[in-house]
This record gives sequence, C-alpha cells and structure tokens, in this order.
Amino acid sequence: MVQYRASSYNYSIAEGRAVVLHNFLTKALIEVPASSRDVIEALLHDPDANGSLDRDLFLLLLSQGFIIRSDINELDSIRYRYYASLLGGSNRTLRLAILPTMWCNFRCPYCFETRRHEFMQQETQSKLLEFADYKLTYAKALCVAWFGGEPLLCKATIESLTKGFQQICASRHCAYEAGITTNGYLLDLDFIKSLEGMGVRSLQITFDGPPRHHDNYRALPDGTGTFAIIQKNAEDLCRLTPDDFHLLIRVNCSQNNLEEIPELLNLFSDQFRKKAKIFFRWIYPNESSGFKDFACGIPNHSKFTFLANLCQKATEVGWSVDSSVDSAPIYCEVDSTNFFQISPKGDVFLCSDSYKPEESIGNVHEWRKLVTPDFKWYAANPFGDPDCLKCILLPYCMGGCRRARVLGHKSCVYELNDIDSHVRVLYQSALKQHVTT
Repeated sequence: MVQYRASSYNYSIAEGRAVVLHNFLTKALIEVPASSRDVIEALLHDPDANGSLDRDLFLLLLSQGFIIRSDINELDSIRYRYYASLLGGSNRTLRLAILPTMWCNFRCPYCFETRRHEFMQQETQSKLLEFADYKLTYAKALCVAWFGGEPLLCKATIESLTKGFQQICASRHCAYEAGITTNGYLLDLDFIKSLEGMGVRSLQITFDGPPRHHDNYRALPDGTGTFAIIQKNAEDLCRLTPDDFHLLIRVNCSQNNLEEIPELLNLFSDQFRKKAKIFFRWIYPNESSGFKDFACGIPNHSKFTFLANLCQKATEVGWSVDSSVDSAPIYCEVDSTNFFQISPKGDVFLCSDSYKPEESIGNVHEWRKLVTPDFKWYAANPFGDPDCLKCILLPYCMGGCRRARVLGHKSCVYELNDIDSHVRVLYQSALKQHVTT
C-alpha cells in the first residue's frame, strides 16, 4: 500500500483571509481560504491518516508536490537536477559573456571592476570566433551576453562579432541569441533598430533611484547627470522592440537612496511598466571601490526585508518583479561546463569580477589548451555541506555562488533571512501575472 508524507520544502504564510502554500522544490504556489488551514495542517501532518478529510484538497496537494510518496528522497531529486544541468542539459547551449572593453563612460563610485583602457582587437575577435566554432561542434545553440566595461562603446565590435557568430551558427545549424547589459546612455535609435537583426532578445539597464540620486552616482566623468537620457533611451527601447523582448531594469540600492526608490517606480510610462521586469540589489563592497559599504546602516538580517518591500511597491504600481533566486536547477550561468567569460584581451574566465589575467584559465589566442575542464571548479557542490542539506531554500539557490564555494566559503542568499517576505513576493508576482494573462 502506498504511503505518503509531507514534502520537506513546504512553506506557508498567511495573506489576508487566505493561506498561501509554496513548495521550493516544485515551485508550486497555491492559495486556499484561511478556513481550510486546519484541514491542510492535518493533511500535511499525517497524509495517510487524514487523507479522507478533503479528498480534492489531498489530491491537489499531491499533484503539486506538497504531499509525496514516503519512498521518495527529495535530496536525490535535487542532486539529479543539479548534475543533469551541470553536466548535461545546460551544455547543449554554449554561453559566452563577452567584454569588448573594460572601459566605461561613467564614473560610478561603487563599480566592482577596475576601469582599464582595453578594447578587443581584430586578432582577438578572430580567435574568439575560432573558439566558438570549435565549441559549437558539440552544442546546439549559442547565447552571447555582451558585458563590460560599457559594451556600447564598442558597437562596431558587437556588430562584427555578431555577424561572425551568426554565420557559424548557420553553418552548424545552431540557434543564436544574445543579450546586453548596458548603462543605457549610448542606446540610440539606430542601435535599437539593429537589435532584432543581431539576435538580441534581452537587455538590462541600471538605475540608482530618481534623478537626484541616480545622477549623483551614475554620472559622466565631468559630473554631468545621465538619468534623463537613459530614461528616454529605455522608453524608446520599450516602444521599438517586440512584445516578447526581455527588458530588465536593475535598481541599485543603498542606505542613501532606499526611501526614495518608490519615486523612481512612477517615472516610467504604463507601457514600460507592463513590458519590463524590475529587480533590486544592494550595492556590495568590493576591491575596486575600496570595500566601501554603501549599506552599512542596514543589518544583514534585514536586507532582504527592505528589498521585498520595494518589490511589493513595484507590483502595486504595475511592474513585474524578476525573482532573484528562481533560476534552479542552476544558481547562475557559471553552473555549466559550457559557460565562459572573455575579456578584451582574450583571457578566458569561468567567473570573475576583476578580470585579472592571473585568474583566467587561458586565452582564446591559444584556445586549444582550453579543452581540458577545470575539475576542481566543477566538482564544487553543496551536497557535502550539512547546512545546505537541511536548508529549505536549497532547491532554489542550489548552494549559491560557485566561485565563493571554490574559494573556501559560501554565500547564502538574503532571502534566507526573511522567507515569509520572499514567498509573499512570489505570490504577489504570480497574482499580477495571472491578472495580466
């Protein structure tokens, strides 16, 4: 006879006159009347004994993974998903994060990169195309993320490499897609109109709050503010790209701008708020900024609560919120044996925030030496960590930052400090999506 038990990854919150249940493994999210709380608790406490209390509710919980067979090992399921992605499915796509330059037209005081007057030369571009061609012998698709520095300082390089990538993909019958992370200042109409032909399907722009805060941090070298031009460019991008174009807005948060970020949320058109997704991140201390903490007045245990409040305010005025850890079975692109970052000089990195040559695993000028994988890097995993094994967020963060783990420590996601708020953000986002569709 089949026996049942509750999943180890169930979580519930009270939301008005309802109870919201979320399962972090299946990502199921359901709302039931508060009057059903006692029945739900009884079903989850002992499904075998109480399965007849409400058969329809029992079957719903079973179908969504809140109740599972007693012989199912959920950790085995997580391990399978983790390794299947790391070593299997994700490798069908070659992912390249390309930095055509380390230079930038802004002088943000918190930038995690050291500005270097480096631009990718033609010889490096040719070798990069050779490397991609070789890797696509086994992959089925190529996904390029243009990064920097400020990548739009190198529009000609982007256009030239894109043409080369598209030709390779056509000859190998591979799909091609690209995205750009840019400060948005150089996002003019001509370039926006060229995006579709270059296979660019997503673009991320950063704001630092309303103009007075943004212009204080994200300024040109002479101190000139940039908000007005970036906002106009972003609105043009929204207007001129297809409905399924992925427009992502990142908002940098510090203790100085936190209270006034809600003002930013109302500065965009209704069309923009319907199309774009928004997310919020704390500015973090780093080597390039002298490890200055722009949020030193915000306790670590409260940091996600503040961001969750911003997510709620964004949803209330029509934004869709991008979930920060809803990327399982991977934490980020690094969790694939087919992801590489390429610097302007051709140095290849598995992950870096400084792009120092000594951190690289090689160079595209000698790409044949990159055939052997870095076994230590890919062997890192959360399954030997007792804290991770018992953490309810393991199916979401999958152990967090691989680079941190390889360097001998781990970096838990902020959501762990306020799971109630995290589930509430997921619930409100799901409600908005349901209303929209």
